[in-house]
Formats: sequence, structure tokens, C-alpha cells
Amino acid sequence: MLIAASILTALWLLLFLSGTRVSQLPAPVFLVQLAHMKQEAQERQQAALGKEVSVRTGSKKRKKTKSTQPPSKIIYVPAYKLYELVKVETRFPMVLHMLHSYLLQYYRYQWSFEATVYLVNEAVGKALLIAVAGCWIAYAAEEWAIALVAVLVAVVSVLQLYQGTKSALAQRKRAMLTELPKLLTQLTLLVGAGESVLQSFIKCIKSKQDSKHPLYVEWREAVIELNNGASFASVIEKLNRNCALQQMSMLTTILLLNVRKGGEHFISSVQELNLSLWESRKTVARLKGEEASSKMIFPLVGILLLLMVLVVAPAVMMMQIM
Repeated sequence: MLIAASILTALWLLLFLSGTRVSQLPAPVFLVQLAHMKQEAQERQQAALGKEVSVRTGSKKRKKTKSTQPPSKIIYVPAYKLYELVKVETRFPMVLHMLHSYLLQYYRYQWSFEATVYLVNEAVGKALLIAVAGCWIAYAAEEWAIALVAVLVAVVSVLQLYQGTKSALAQRKRAMLTELPKLLTQLTLLVGAGESVLQSFIKCIKSKQDSKHPLYVEWREAVIELNNGASFASVIEKLNRNCALQQMSMLTTILLLNVRKGGEHFISSVQELNLSLWESRKTVARLKGEEASSKMIFPLVGILLLLMVLVVAPAVMMMQIM
């Protein structure tokens, strides 16, 4: 165990000493932007989970947050040097770009590839420290199992960046599918009342100006671009890309075909799409119920076993006494 811990520590020190350069650390401006994007993404995720955070309260909380500190060289420098030595961008381009695409959808279009590389190096740096510390603790305690657990924790901490972003995106899409029927209902009501498709598209979001829900955020950004003079076609296509939903793609096609016509054909098309969305919403609600019930199985089984032990133990003790 001493040999393994010494080798791992020596490799970590080589990476740290060969990669110690001030230019490798991200700039403070980059870290402030990254913290801002993380804060906004967290607010949108809370809104998607039903914990609505308004824009005003969110801005107040953001003012109270402390200034972002630069990453520790102990964490970032060895990971960045390992990133350069392994040539991740050349040897594993598909994995890296897939992770970047997930992060880009989650953090929206402000996200950059440099931010993805930073998060990867941060996760790898923490994993290296966990592995080194775990090996030395295992040597001190003379337990191989501790080293194995430390390595597993290190691997899981790196994979969590990918899996956590993927699960957050799935929650974001489910939240969008849940709220989209409400917007479409308002859209059809406004068009049926005599408004044009363009004016109905702008007015249906007025009651959700302070919402941080992902769908309302994307829709509100589209309305702002329309008010700034952007073309309706480009705005709708951008909304479709940012939402990344099949139902939004269908709505985009309907809007582009009927933006000038409107009328009963547009209303019937949107209502047909809305009907399928309500069915999808029921499916999502049913899946959430099944997930909640499946999570309750293990606690209930544990309680059952505990009750069995409490009932059987006195009988066994009485039999031994007799």
C-alpha cells in the first residue's frame, strides 16, 4: 500500500510542478461570468422543479453572494497538465463535445468551450486529490478497502459532471413540456379574440415577466429580440434551438406557416398540438408518481425488516432462557 500511495503522490507532484504557471489559471473576469451563469442556471432549475424564484428576489440574492475566488493551484494545475498530456481534445473529441453540448443546453448560449474545459479540469483535480488522500489514509489504517472506496469516489465525482448535467437537462425538458400547454392555450385564446399571431406571441408571456422557469426565460428572450427589431423567423428558429424539444419544433413550423394568415387553420393546428401536449403532461405526471413510489420501496422494506426484528427478537430470547 505504501508503494501505491508513493507512486500516486509522486505522479501528482510531477503534474503539479511541471504545470505550475500563472497563465494556466482562469482570469477573474471569466470566473465572475461563470459564477453568474451558474447562479442563473440554478434559479432556472429550481423554477423547473416547482421552486419558483422571481427575477427581483434572484437579483437581490445575487448581490449578497461573495466574490468568486480563483481556483486553487493544488486542484486545477495537476488536472490541467494531465489534460494537456493526455490530449483529451484530440483523443476523446466525441466525449468532450457531447459534454459541451449538454452544458450549452443547460447554461444557454452564453456558455463557452473554455468553461467546459474548466469544469472538467476542476472535477479531475478534485478526483486526483481524493485518490491521493485515500491511498495515504488506507496505508495509515492498513485497510485496502479505504483506497478502493477513495478511487471509486474519485471516478464517480468525475462522472457526476456528465450524469448530473444530463439528468438536469431531462428535468428541464419535462418542465418545459409541462408548461408549454398553458402558453399554447393563451396563444389560441388571443388569436381567437382577434389578435395577430405576432401580437399574440408577444402578449401571452406578459403575465410571466418575473418567472425564472426555463420555458418562460426562452420565450421572454425571443420577445425581447422581436421588440429590438429581429425578424420573426430568426427569433422562432433560435427559440426552437434553445428549447430543443420536438413539440417546440412542431410549434415553430405552425407559427412560420401561419404568422401572416392566422385564423381558424392556425387555431385548429395549435389546438391539435396542444391536445398531444396535454397527453404528454399526463404521462410526465404519471412517471413522476411512479418514480416517487419506487423511491419509497426501500424505506418501507427497511421499516418492515426492523419491525420483524423487534417482534422476533423477544421470542428468540425467551426461547434461549427457557
